[in-house]
Amino acid sequence: SSELNGWASEAEVQALARAVKRRFKVRVVFYLRRQDDFCMADYNQQVKSGLEAREIRDALPEILAKADFRAKMKVWEMAFGAKALTVRVFERGQLLGEDIVPDFLQSVLGLPDEGGLVRPAGNANPRLSPDALDFKRLVNLIFPDIGDSAHFIPPLLRHSRDGASRWQGQALLSGRDRLTILDTFQADNAWMAGHYLGRNQGPLFRAAPPDASAPADASGPAERRALAVWLARESPVVFAFLRKQVTAVLAGSAEGDLAAAGLMQTAMEGIAPADLPDEGIDLLVPVRDWKAVHARFEAENDRIRAALHQAEADLAGLAARAAAQGAELARAEEAKASLVAQRDDLRAELSRAVEALAHHQAQAAPIQAELSKAQDTVARLVAENAGLGTALQDAQG
Repeated sequence: SSELNGWASEAEVQALARAVKRRFKVRVVFYLRRQDDFCMADYNQQVKSGLEAREIRDALPEILAKADFRAKMKVWEMAFGAKALTVRVFERGQLLGEDIVPDFLQSVLGLPDEGGLVRPAGNANPRLSPDALDFKRLVNLIFPDIGDSAHFIPPLLRHSRDGASRWQGQALLSGRDRLTILDTFQADNAWMAGHYLGRNQGPLFRAAPPDASAPADASGPAERRALAVWLARESPVVFAFLRKQVTAVLAGSAEGDLAAAGLMQTAMEGIAPADLPDEGIDLLVPVRDWKAVHARFEAENDRIRAALHQAEADLAGLAARAAAQGAELARAEEAKASLVAQRDDLRAELSRAVEALAHHQAQAAPIQAELSKAQDTVARLVAENAGLGTALQDAQG
């Protein structure tokens, strides 16, 4: 299970279908999130992970392509069939118990309840607050290496979770922009509601639409400064790591975005974290092995992909051999049918011969009777002739 499955290409989905449909009865489950909420959540996730450093308005066209759920689901429907798809709406009011876990267990798996399932405490996939998100976006620009920027995720999540930041509904887009997104997908949403959920008249998403006058939640120098002060106090090693990189970027001795480094230097100006030995920053170095870990991951991914291709080739070979054996079996069946036909012909010939013999025997019976009478007559005449002969001899004597 992974939301990343939704971004698989048509060729990848078809390959997956070929590999698993032969052995398993597959069920594909989609949870659909309203597109404006999806765009904001996806942007937050990408910035948090270090994969995105643009402002949301610049990244939005690519995110909107991901939000084309109808096109994505069509790929899976073509590969696995419409009956294999289960569609649920990821909206609190449409989830059983207003929670995705009981909704999945009961609506998808058909279980009566969670059955003693132990769930981890807290949010398993927390977001960054708008202030922390803006800070992390600048960090991504300052640190080109995603492994370096990953050091800031734990403290920024703690900052967001502990309420040290403004939330204001996490509206990274204005109400007008969100309504524009919903208008873009209105026809597709109505089609999906009817096609997958049988709602020919009802909407796909039922939550109230955003207020058109609501502004986007933005962070500025004051919020950035407050977060820098918090970081120096709560995570001085990470703060020192950031200050060292900013200084290096501005001096031209390290790669990084100069404009972002300038904004961050302004936010950190005059802030003195607790004194740290130089070795303190070196505690962060092991995480810089991210590139090596990523390389190993890619190598393992390539190995799995090669194994999958080999499995497909093996299955194709088995299918070819099965087809050849099927052809042999068909020819054997044809030969058997021919022999059966010849046997039936011989049986028919034998039956006709038996019938002819019976007919001839029936015709011969009267002739045999006449012949028997004639033989009796001849015997009688012979006997009479013998008697006459004796009488004649006696007469002559």
